Amino acid sequence: MTAPHDLPRIDPETLPEPVDVHDNSEALAAVRAVIAAGPYDATWESLQRYTPPRWYQDAKFGVFLH
Repeated sequence: MTAPHDLPRIDPETLPEPVDVHDNSEALAAVRAVIAAGPYDATWESLQRYTPPRWYQDAKFGVFLH
């Protein structure tokens, strides 16, 4: 394993331009549209109808965290 001080230096000139993410309203609108079209509401009763898949019930701890 390489120690952090052994890593090559990054040349700032080779980095991509920064991405402006201060306005994420378009992405949030897309998420809201998916939620609105989905089979669940923002209620406990709605979520209680959900049945997790078998693989989730059998998943190991490490898979759950990822």
